Amino acid sequence: MKVLYSGHYKVGCTSRMRGEQLKTILQPDAFFVADSDIPVDSTPMVFRSLGWRTYRGPLIGSISDALEKTLSEVDMLDLAWIDKGVFIKKSTLEKVRAKSRKLIHYTPDCAFYFNRSRHFLDGISQYDHCVTTKSFELEMYTSHGAKDVVFCTQGYDPNLHFPRHSHSNKEGIIFIGLCEPYREDLLAYLIANGIHVKVAGENWERFARVHAKNPFLVYLGKGLFGQDYASAISGSLIGLGLLSRKFPELHTTRTFEIPACGTLLATERNPEIGGFFTEEEVLYYTGREDLLSKLHKYLRSPEIIREVSNRGSEKIRSLRFDYGHIMTGILEHAGFI
Repeated sequence: MKVLYSGHYKVGCTSRMRGEQLKTILQPDAFFVADSDIPVDSTPMVFRSLGWRTYRGPLIGSISDALEKTLSEVDMLDLAWIDKGVFIKKSTLEKVRAKSRKLIHYTPDCAFYFNRSRHFLDGISQYDHCVTTKSFELEMYTSHGAKDVVFCTQGYDPNLHFPRHSHSNKEGIIFIGLCEPYREDLLAYLIANGIHVKVAGENWERFARVHAKNPFLVYLGKGLFGQDYASAISGSLIGLGLLSRKFPELHTTRTFEIPACGTLLATERNPEIGGFFTEEEVLYYTGREDLLSKLHKYLRSPEIIREVSNRGSEKIRSLRFDYGHIMTGILEHAGFI
């Protein structure tokens, strides 16, 4: 069996985690990786920014050219897996299609509400299966010409996301993720009311400067990845699983990564997350006042935090939300297992 995987392949990124699971499950005779991080890193910053924002410019050509170069080194493929194919030109995708018995697209992100790319939309009919973690976009895939739409949950990597600290050595509340206005408001409210919060992620620099004199805030930098990410979550008592307000997100990678690291997940309830966890397994809250009240209550009772977080960790493992089981389900659907 010959398999081609196209996606970001830096250590610590979820795309690489999926690629490594694909290789482990299928055990192909040949596994080719078209690492989109290589052309991204070699593209000047001004054009990189243009590409991320508009899906136009030299970045698009560089990523497509890199994929075509990898493709030129192989004959017929049993499977081509495109992870987050928003930068791949239709003409390039058609070449992949011509050499692939089966073509799968996977994205953990929005494809229509956000991250909308004309390249993906132009080529959507080329894929045999389109896999999404966004249940609210299922009908949009179909209406835009997708042949087969597969829904799966977000996941976690058990080789990375696991408990690293005893509960007696944990401290504080943590959020790792993009800065959004409502997230700023929530964290500002918490630290103003005496809750120790650690934060990391893109665009939190201004927030950190504004609250630099507040002893309840610890800024951990623009981003934590891989081992650093998992260790920071595992070293915290409670992890905030804040969903985006830019689109109707119903769960995120943090929904599973936080419990997997042995940390108590604090999240707003919605029908999707409510189907994963009970009130005995996570900290559900409604609004910032309710969250503050429950945080004060839980932080006064470390034993409750330990018990609830342990039940949450056991739940995600029993329901098999790890990438291995998720990838296996997708491959079974596609007829490879």
